[in-house]
Amino acid sequence: MSSVGKLTPLEAGALTDVFDNPSWLARDSAVLGLDLGCTKAVVDLLSLTRERAEEVVTAALEALRMASGSDCVALLRLDGEGSRIADSTIARHPDAEVDLSPLSGVELAEFPYLSSRLEHLRITEYRNTAESAATGREEAARLAGIGLCSAAVMSLRMQGRPSALLLLGRCIVIEPLDYNVRLLMKLVGSSIASGLERVTLQARVVELGERAELLDAASNEGLWDYDFDSRHLYVSDRWKAMMGYSHLKPEESVDWRGMVHPDDLSRVQDAMVRHASGQTPIFESVHRMRHCSGEYRWVISRAKGRFDAEGRLQRLIGVELDITERKVYEEALFREKESAQIVLQAIGDGVISTDADSVIDYINPVAEK
Repeated sequence: MSSVGKLTPLEAGALTDVFDNPSWLARDSAVLGLDLGCTKAVVDLLSLTRERAEEVVTAALEALRMASGSDCVALLRLDGEGSRIADSTIARHPDAEVDLSPLSGVELAEFPYLSSRLEHLRITEYRNTAESAATGREEAARLAGIGLCSAAVMSLRMQGRPSALLLLGRCIVIEPLDYNVRLLMKLVGSSIASGLERVTLQARVVELGERAELLDAASNEGLWDYDFDSRHLYVSDRWKAMMGYSHLKPEESVDWRGMVHPDDLSRVQDAMVRHASGQTPIFESVHRMRHCSGEYRWVISRAKGRFDAEGRLQRLIGVELDITERKVYEEALFREKESAQIVLQAIGDGVISTDADSVIDYINPVAEK
């Protein structure tokens, strides 16, 4: 494609040849040189959003159709496994009789020649669907059945797997794909893949964020994540609320180790060392931690480390659950049991208790005698 400006005699001759080519009849108001339509389409795809994805992709397909002189350009999306055509978006000339509906739901295995060429941005040509080479004869015939006399199909990969096919087709003219059209096809196709992949990843991030918020709101457990390289401790909103630090700003942190009760610290550190050395699959500890108010709360803490290739601990991600009320209840039960046993041992009557199988589980001194 020539740049905008005065044309050389060689370029002018090339333009005459192009206009003499009947394939350009499929193009309305053809303007040679820098194709502003495709340029705009690529720019729009670089800032693709979920809300405008279909609109922008359709406009990009139409821009490529106009620039390439094709009768239709379509994006065939594959299913999650990358093995079946799920749906399609098409831009076509008003007079083009192309019907893509027979391709919906078709397994790629039914196109063996194409399936062997699914590297990212690799183009597979069917120059004459009526007289195709033996390697792709049957699938070329299927393309002829939907109204195409020649076609080029390019694979688009997203996140490492085939995710879509970009199809450029002609219904009347049979000719090889021009080099400039190949470049345009790769440019627009790669931009579509990048834009859609970014939208998918953004949606995934939002979904994970919403899930984390819901889990944090619905759970009594507070999440914490300690990075040993940066020495930064992240704590969730639920953790802050549980320990009385809701006033902290996102960039502010706390001294987790300094919050552990001095009498419990050595035991907690021992458990941490055993996990870091691979002796235990997870770190687990029941200990006291100082609340922002100054009182100590009982927590059960569980964490799992992430190690580098040399076995060094890089991160420790865990959860903590406030079990103070349960601990107080357990201690009250223990005291009640102790008091009851003292009374039973001191009374003058013999007392025996058994389980459901009549096995004695308690007997006081009087009953023993």
